[in-house]
Amino acid sequence: MNELSLINKTMSSREIAELTGKEHKNVLRDCDILNETYERIPMPKIEQGYYMHERTGNQQHREMLLTKMQTFDLMTGYSIELRIKVNRRWEELESKSKLPDFNNPAVAARAWAEQYEQRELAEKKVQELTPKAKAYDTVLSSDTAISIGDAAAVLQLPYGRNTLFKTLREKQILMSDNVPYRKYIDAGYFKVIETSIARSGRTDVVLTTLITQRGIDYLFKILKIIN
Repeated sequence: MNELSLINKTMSSREIAELTGKEHKNVLRDCDILNETYERIPMPKIEQGYYMHERTGNQQHREMLLTKMQTFDLMTGYSIELRIKVNRRWEELESKSKLPDFNNPAVAARAWAEQYEQRELAEKKVQELTPKAKAYDTVLSSDTAISIGDAAAVLQLPYGRNTLFKTLREKQILMSDNVPYRKYIDAGYFKVIETSIARSGRTDVVLTTLITQRGIDYLFKILKIIN
């Protein structure tokens, strides 16, 4: 892996690709999308750099150099498990740049004790998030669609099915009858299932809204879930 720059404090898009198992071109694409958002806000954009590969001689290849906060912004769109991997990598790299003053035994001992406590807390946090990460990634890797109530459970929202319906209506994602607007169905975020029910000599059609794996990922982004 590439080492973190101790001067500029950046992480390359190549290392993020390696940590997350994504293709570098896809990470570059996500960085470009993030830069478009930064430009609209406005905020400082991700810097672009170049590297050379032994197989291509002197040819320059594009990479992006992200600050810690830019890395976290980028990872918001990724699954929980991938974010944990990148967060732990930042912790590992930053610890290398903050060595204690060995000339002062008391300071050195205190620094090592603090690092040990931080590592223990980090490991505890990973253990707490692992069940949620597995449930989240199971849905994302499946070809099925789930109910609004199940989506609230998978995302571990602080509220249930009815409040999630209300939230999506307020965000104008669902209509008043809890059916998604056409653009969200076309985007692959939702499916609508029609069920015919016979009642007192007539047949009623009941519409049920389901969320796809892409929809789960979309909800994660727009609801800005913080772990």
